[in-house]
Amino acid sequence: MRKLDEIRADFDRTDGEICRLLERRMELSREIAETKRVEGIDVVQEDRRRKVMERWVENCPSYSRESVERIYGIIHKESVKQQEI
Repeated sequence: MRKLDEIRADFDRTDGEICRLLERRMELSREIAETKRVEGIDVVQEDRRRKVMERWVENCPSYSRESVERIYGIIHKESVKQQEI
């Protein structure tokens, strides 16, 4: 069995990875925004949002659908904010 400090160190590294991935996602959101502006596409596309949500639900089987929807909802809202800047 690993020591608690070792597990917590892994936990902290994982949290750092999550934050880096979220930052990358927001960079991509800003890039998408530029393309959408040029092409005259609305920031929010409900069909796309639903498809991504379903993919999140499929990719997070140990979470309840409700939890995934809340987590993704927060990330999606921030993504929309980034696109509206």
